[in-house]
Amino acid sequence: MVSGWFVTASDIKNWTKTNKRRAEELLPMLVRKLICASCKPEHLHFPSGDSVVVGGLDGTLEVDEGNEFVPTGKSVWEFGTSRSVKTKADRDYNKRTDNPGDITPSETTFVSVTSRIWQNKDNWCEEKNSEGIWQKVKGIDADDLEQWLQQCSGVHRWFSNLIGKRADSVWDIDQAWESWIYRTSKPASYKLVLNGRVDKSEELSNLLKGVPAIIRIKAGSEDEAYAFTLATLIQNKELSSRVLIIKDQNQWDNLLDTQNMLILVPKDFSPTNIGYAKQKGHFVIVSVDASAPSTASKELQLKKMSRSDVIDALQSMGLNREESEQVYRDTRGYLGPIRRHKILGPQENIIPTWINQYDGSILVTVLLATEWNNRNEKDKEAVSRLAGIPYEQFEEKVLELASTAEPPHTACGKCLAGHFKN
Repeated sequence: MVSGWFVTASDIKNWTKTNKRRAEELLPMLVRKLICASCKPEHLHFPSGDSVVVGGLDGTLEVDEGNEFVPTGKSVWEFGTSRSVKTKADRDYNKRTDNPGDITPSETTFVSVTSRIWQNKDNWCEEKNSEGIWQKVKGIDADDLEQWLQQCSGVHRWFSNLIGKRADSVWDIDQAWESWIYRTSKPASYKLVLNGRVDKSEELSNLLKGVPAIIRIKAGSEDEAYAFTLATLIQNKELSSRVLIIKDQNQWDNLLDTQNMLILVPKDFSPTNIGYAKQKGHFVIVSVDASAPSTASKELQLKKMSRSDVIDALQSMGLNREESEQVYRDTRGYLGPIRRHKILGPQENIIPTWINQYDGSILVTVLLATEWNNRNEKDKEAVSRLAGIPYEQFEEKVLELASTAEPPHTACGKCLAGHFKN
């Protein structure tokens, strides 16, 4: 399955033992993500991080249809990471039973969760259920969390990365987004790809709440479509727990039989079995540039962002007005050139591939010759002299160049195909 980053009950127990404070903060977040990935909550409140010390119930939940880990209906949750599992569970149980507040125990399931391995858990639950105070009493320990993670691959990948089990070929949504925004010293903001596109972002979110489908996001470049997808998904807690970014075919094939629905985003490769992924109940989001032909898939076309939207996005990243306007003037608002601009401080080599693949004379010819008629022999002869090669070879190279990722027309504002007049 996912051997490189498979999390076991022992991994969870050891993480808790060596990072107890961190485990206290993140255990509610882990369970919250697992709930969102495996069912559809009507109500969910699971404070995490510093909020775990505030007091009150650790979590409240209501779902119409639960599963083997999540009770149907209303439930209250208490979390523990201490070595004395039963002692902590007893204390929480007695406290909530004696002072239920506005909770009606007979209509509510009490769930005690520990990130340790809980010996005699079933006996404890049986004893508490025999008292007949709560609708049901349920326990979840590290063994249960292991099984739950196996069913929720998006959360599984997030948690495995969190505890140090790496897999370069599979990223969770947080890892993918952070990798994208920190490619420049001025970290990108959501606005850089979402400004003026709220309707498209909402449309994508709504599609992902429907029936499994293959969705193509089409933008000025494949990278822009990819970033738009990440920015939309990472802000949606209901969806983000189901997202995986896959970078090779083996991991793609391994994940298709995952029990719960996934949102699969291929990156840097074209997977086979996309239709099979949909058939197995998963969504697939494919990023393409504007030149890609349309298919039978659902498709969202992103328009180029306006000048004001781009400048606002750049200012949200910490640039002043003058710097933002300079970047826009130099790049005409195209995302690839923006992320290569010196004001943003590129931290990686993100130059387009065509720079080293094509003779400079071809690029210069495209820029100097505003247009020509490929049926006019004199036009063709002039273009050929500029390029230094026969016209037929030049036209072949230009058409090839136009189909590359981030072709040079995005930097100069011209469309390569538009040079040809028939």
